[in-house]
Parts: sequence; C-alpha cells; structure tokens
Amino acid sequence: MAALLAGLILTFGLFEFGLRLAGSLARGRTASSGHGWTVLCLGDSFTYTGGGDSWPDQLARRFAAAGARVRVLNRGVPGTNSNQLADRIGAELDRWKPDAAIVQIGADNFWSLLPIRDEPLLRRLDRSLLSLRSWKLLKLLWVGIAHGSLRGDYRAARAPRDREEALETVRFALYRQVEHPDDWYRVQLGDPPEAPRVEAAAVALAEILSSEPRDIGARVLLGRWQLSRGDARAAARTFRPPADSPCHWELISGLAQALDRLEGEAAAKAALGGPRGPGDASGLALAGGGPCRTERRLAQADWRLWRGEPSAAAPIARALVRESPGREQAWGMLGRTLYELEDFDGAVQAFREQARLLGPDLPANNDGLAHALMRQWEARRAKDPSAPPPKGKAVDAAYAWIVKKDYASCVAATEERLRAEPLDASLFYTYAVCLDRAGRLDEAARLPERTPAVRENLMYRYFAAQRARSQALRRPRSELEAEQFRADMERIARAARSRGVMLVLASYPEEEYEPVRRAAQAWNLPYADFVRLFPTRFKSREDFLAPDRCHCNARGFALMAEEFHRLLSGLPGFPGPRAAGLDRAAANAHAQR
Repeated sequence: MAALLAGLILTFGLFEFGLRLAGSLARGRTASSGHGWTVLCLGDSFTYTGGGDSWPDQLARRFAAAGARVRVLNRGVPGTNSNQLADRIGAELDRWKPDAAIVQIGADNFWSLLPIRDEPLLRRLDRSLLSLRSWKLLKLLWVGIAHGSLRGDYRAARAPRDREEALETVRFALYRQVEHPDDWYRVQLGDPPEAPRVEAAAVALAEILSSEPRDIGARVLLGRWQLSRGDARAAARTFRPPADSPCHWELISGLAQALDRLEGEAAAKAALGGPRGPGDASGLALAGGGPCRTERRLAQADWRLWRGEPSAAAPIARALVRESPGREQAWGMLGRTLYELEDFDGAVQAFREQARLLGPDLPANNDGLAHALMRQWEARRAKDPSAPPPKGKAVDAAYAWIVKKDYASCVAATEERLRAEPLDASLFYTYAVCLDRAGRLDEAARLPERTPAVRENLMYRYFAAQRARSQALRRPRSELEAEQFRADMERIARAARSRGVMLVLASYPEEEYEPVRRAAQAWNLPYADFVRLFPTRFKSREDFLAPDRCHCNARGFALMAEEFHRLLSGLPGFPGPRAAGLDRAAANAHAQR
C-alpha cells in the first residue's frame, strides 16, 4: 500500500512538473515571437477610460516612437477594486502571458471591498488546489464533461436568439463592461455571471459576418469588441470594409486605429487616404471627390481625436459641418473636437445642433453635451461663484452638487430619481457616495421603506449584504476594508512573482493608498508616485483633471504614460532604448530576483 501511494504521489508530481515545463516553454515561445514584450495594464476606470488619450494608449505610442517592440494591453475595468483584481489577476496573467504588469488600484475600494459569503470548506480547498496546474486540468475536463461545454451544449445555452440580441449584448458590454464589476457583484450575491453571454454574442456576430459581410452594424460592434480585448489584428480584419461597401466612417476609423496599434501611424494614414503633402495641417488628404469623401473625413477626424490630436482634427471637423450641415455625425465630431480644445461654448452649440438633428433619437445619456455643459458652467463659475449649474435631462444635477460638495442636495436629488428608476445601479451608487461623503451611509439601509422596489437594485443588494456581514462580525467597515486591502495586495504581488512577471505599482494623481505603497516596499517593486509627481508639473488640479473631476484629461494621462515608460524602460530585458533618468537600483533588484 505504501509503495502504491508513493507511486501515485510520484506520478502526480511528474504530471505537475510536465505541465509547468510545457507552460514555461509555451510562454517562452510567446514572449520571444511577434511583439517582443507585452505589458499588461490592470486597474479600474483610471486605467480603462480616455480612449486614445488613456495612459495605456499613450504609453503604447511612446514605445512605438522610441522604436521599442512592446505590446500594451489595456485591461482596466471601471469599478474594479483590489479584491476583484486579486481574484482575477492570475487568470489575466495566464491568458496574456505578459513580461510586465502595471497595477493601479484602490479608488473603488470604498464601495465593493468586502467578500460577502463565507466560503464552505470544499470551496476554500478548491481555491487552494487551483494553484496546481494538474488540478486545473482535471477540473476543466470534469466541468466540461458534466456541463456539456466539450459537446457544445454550454455554448448553445448562452448563444443569442437572433442578430438583435447579439448586437445589444455586445453593445451593452462595450459600454458597461459586464465581465467586471457587475458580474462580480452577481456572483457574490449568488446570481449567474453574464460574461459567457457576451463571448457567445461575439461569436454569433462573427458567424453573421461570414454569411453577410455587408452587415455594417455587426462589423462595427465586433471590431470594437476585439479592439477593446487587445486583439488589434482580428479587429483590423473585421474593420476592413467589404469591397462592395467601402464607405463607412466607423469602419475606416476602426481600421486606422487597429493598424496604428499594429504597424504605426503610417499604416493608419494609408488606410485613411494617405498624406497630401507638407502643407496639409492634418497630415491627411482632405481633397478629392468620390462617394467616400465625407466618410473618410469623419474617419480622419475620429482617428485624430483617438490619438489625442484635436488641433489636427479641428480643420477636418469644421470643413465637415460647412459641407454637410445636415449630418449629425459632423456636428458631433465638431463638438468633440472643440471640447478637447477647451472651447466649451462652441462645443455646447455643436452638441445642441447634433441633438436637434437627432430629435427623438437623441441618446438618453448624451455624455458629450453633458460634459460640455459642465465645463461651460465651471468657466462661468470662475467669474461668478453664484452662477447656477446647468439643468435638464442631458445633465445629471447630482453631479453638479458633488462638484460643489453639497452632498445633502445630492442625496435629495438622487433619492428623488430613484423613486422613478429604482433599479438603476449607477444611480444608487451615486446616492451611496453622497451619503458616505456626508457621513450618513447607514441611511441607505432605510431607503426601501420609502421606495420598496429598490430592494431589487443590484447595488442596493450588495450594499445590504456588506452591511449585514459587518454587523455580524461586530467590526467596523473601515477596519475590515484596511485588512482586506493589505491581503489583496499580497495576493496580487504573489501572483505576479510566481509567474515571473515584473510588477509596477502606482498611486493616483491625488490619492495614495498605504497598502499599495507598503506592497511596493515589501516586494521591492517599482512604484509610480503620482501624488508627488503631479504637483511638480501642474500648477493646479484644473490643469490635469477631466470634466468628471475624477479622471485625468489627455495631459494628465500623458504624464502618467511618461512615468510608466521611464520605469518599464529600466527593467531587465526591456526590448528597446532606455529612458533617461532610470532607477538603476530598482532594475538591479529585479535582475537579482
């Protein structure tokens, strides 16, 4: 019996060793081919947001300009906190196999930090065993057979019923990122996750395009989804317009963005129409006729905005509204351009003209007009502190009160709106934030007495579960949060170290979290101290904040990209020229590990 047991242990050990060796060889081949290096950017909306101005996109352009063969993947997810990231970082590192990862986390820990359910013993044991690749393989096979995923039943159960459902599912995912955080809330509350539905919908769109390549709506959404997942090569194939339907500005712009990431600016220009000459301020052809002229101009302006070059987009946008005054996309493009150039009066006028042309088709959440109105109000408030905030359906009045720090008014306004929209999770989030800042968060538990339907609100359910757990443990929420945050950072650092991934941690421009800095010190990791760095570059916070008063504008994200470029360039094995002023001690510490 002892010999049999020893034989089983030896067999299992050899099997585990073989899987790890195969994984190391596969990773080596992945890292050494194609892109040179891969940098994975993980965090919350501060990482995700900004489009072409986001710090991951600006970081990628810095590497390309320096001639470094580096692929930068933006896997930031709005609303993510340290506990969620610690749960998923292993899967992210295994999926993308990066050489380095940047983590900026902590701003959303206020809302969704506490694990709700005490896991049973078998689940805790399973979580521990998942560090073994042999156990992962056995579990994958068992789940696949038991649930039919290896037979196709799993996919069929989540496949959309028709084209419209596939389009809506992917569109919803693009703007709400259902993989996280909402899925995480649902799983914690015992509800089934939605991410598999999104993947099934993306597969359905690809199948639709194989039989109907002229389905522009499916092509645009699938391309955007692929681009958001970091698969620029697949996005380029999807965005490439069909031969018999060459004129659609979203396809042309999407193709330029994908090619820009794959091959650089010259390839993007070629897709958009090619250079006209040194006198062309935009760097692209604005002349010429043909049926694609207006579409290409829209695409050119959109691409320039994506690259963070509004001054180059401006002449194109102005020409568009002169030549096509009845085209709502032209006014929208002009509004976006003027907004980036900080001409907020002009942006408001352009967005209002777009709204007039759209009429009843105007999106309920018109972010462009809302943000332009807010910035216009800020400019007026600088001259007259009593200037009233804008009102109307395009502007969230509660947001104006948050800016003014009138949290009591914010609570009253959001509670009134919740009576009409009790299931709006984002609205309840705003309500809870204002209560928290007013020191009255416990009042949220009494809201269902006045609005019973709010009990089904996803965010309220999560809040109530957190509150109940805190009371059951008889420990204050702040104490539990701090303890959990430190444990999360330990898990994040350990996950990167165990996979040989070099980790860079960061503060936010206006907030630093002690568990993050402590983890950087304990694990000897490079640390981007933006709380210290930003005041040395900007005279006031107005110079680097976006209109939402939370995230950075293009200039703020540019400084973050610069600092991350400096830190990454100093890591051992970096495939390109090293930036000036590198922290050699940090690089040597990495080399010793």
